[in-house]
Amino acid sequence: MLALKAICIAFSTYSIVPVPRFEWKEDAMRYSLGAFPLVGVLLGCALFLWFLVCIVLHCGNVLFATVATAIPFLVTGGIHMDGFCDT
Repeated sequence: MLALKAICIAFSTYSIVPVPRFEWKEDAMRYSLGAFPLVGVLLGCALFLWFLVCIVLHCGNVLFATVATAIPFLVTGGIHMDGFCDT
């Protein structure tokens, strides 16, 4: 159950994927750091799915690149762009 809490905390922090809400206790927060790469796996799967759709539909490179650039912003809610703009 602790692993599920850690995964939900990671997804609620770095994505807009709806997950069950848990109380953010220190033990679950400690393990959430190990679940952050799962958000990256979700992003990679979304990009790969978009790549497969473009192959099947014979989309142009510009369309592929435009949507592939937007997918991380859509999945993460732009949290990484906020940090980029701050620097």
